[in-house]
This record gives sequence, structure tokens and C-alpha cells, in this order.
Amino acid sequence: MQPVLVSVLALLAAAPAAMPGPVSTPIASTGTTWSGQPFAVPPGSLQVIAQTTDIPAGGGLGVHKHPYPRFVYVLAGRLAVINDDTHETRTFEAGAFVVEVIGQWHHARVVGDQPVKLLVIDQVPPGAANLVMKP
Repeated sequence: MQPVLVSVLALLAAAPAAMPGPVSTPIASTGTTWSGQPFAVPPGSLQVIAQTTDIPAGGGLGVHKHPYPRFVYVLAGRLAVINDDTHETRTFEAGAFVVEVIGQWHHARVVGDQPVKLLVIDQVPPGAANLVMKP
């Protein structure tokens, strides 16, 4: 055998067993918001903004709407979201993936005595805001 081939074979023989591969677990798959609206990302260039939001026990979010898609993963706690336009209320708890309503006024309150922690991801045109508070 050639010396280079012998070296490669020696390395392979000494290598540890193959590492286990990743495991993907689906959380959600949807083409609609939680109120049933179909959604699409805005055309053109997009800016992705990821942030966490902490809401203390007894707290909530005032009446607001989102002009662009917003995705939320509930990391901790329980949150009741009230859609002021449709009068529907949904409660989301840790582990829930939520596609927020678009252009509909809604507000939220913490359910129970535990704070809520959210991972929030927006897809907006560069420089645009995705939160409009009701005057």
C-alpha cells in the first residue's frame, strides 16, 4: 500500500464511532393565523427580528395589532389572547407555537400566578415596526 492510503486507513480505524445525528420534532405546521386568516410574508426584502418578551404574573398586553406576520413560541406560563375584532379568546401555554393575527385588534393577559416568557419572531420590511398600539 502507498504511505498516504495507510495513514488514512489508520485514522479511520482509530476514529470513534459515528456521532448520532440530530432529531427534529415538529412543533406546528399551519398556513393560517390563530383566528383562521391565511397569511403570507411581505414581498421584497425582509428583516427578521427575534426577541423575548417577559410578562409578569398579573400583567398583560394592551390592545394592539400587527401589520406583518408575527410568530410566537410560548416558553413559559399561560397567556389568554382576546381578539377584539372577532371576540374569540384563546389560551396558549408553554410549548405552544402561535401565528399571530394580522391587522386585527387584540390584547392579552397572563393566566395564573406564573409569569409568561415568549420568543417573538417578526418578518417585516427593513425598518418597519410590527406593533401598533390602539390609541
